[in-house]
Amino acid sequence: MFNEHLIDIKNSNSTLYADFLPDLNVGREFSNSINTYLTTYGFQAGGTVSNKFYFNVSGYISQAVFPGYLSTYINQVGVIPGQAIDHSAGNTFNWSYLTAVASYTPVKYLNITAGRDKTFIGDGYRSLFLSDYAAPYPFFKLTATLGNVKYMALWARFDDPMDANLNNYTANRIKWGVFHYLEHKQPPFIWFV
Repeated sequence: MFNEHLIDIKNSNSTLYADFLPDLNVGREFSNSINTYLTTYGFQAGGTVSNKFYFNVSGYISQAVFPGYLSTYINQVGVIPGQAIDHSAGNTFNWSYLTAVASYTPVKYLNITAGRDKTFIGDGYRSLFLSDYAAPYPFFKLTATLGNVKYMALWARFDDPMDANLNNYTANRIKWGVFHYLEHKQPPFIWFV
């Protein structure tokens, strides 16, 4: 239960998995005498069809009381760091977090991905261009690979929760972004001594 998927179906051409993802944390902020907690109930489901199509959907419903410094920050910017836009008032926060991604590889040189999630660009544990601090956003991405050269084009839409009066279509001002990334992977360099 803790090391494998709750539901895990595999056959010769496809896979399907699903999980229930609870998260319960309790803490104490001694300087302000506040009991803190985070309660999250989540799920994820996904799978593959042959080696060309992949999908993943996950959702979380959370409620929390954060330490004073974090509550002050959230009330100032209107965003729970790394999670979602805050729609609650006071020091008890309620939010939902939903991601969905579908990826299709028609030929081995091209991958097409669309969904609502965060995007990781580059190597390492931090993304080169886009922060994992942001809330999930809708995007469309093309990735072409030819030998050691990889090119990625990403189109994304972002919301600005702090400037709601500038857009007549939604409650948030919409920002658009287009990102291009070109990478050349060098073969490993071997030293001879």
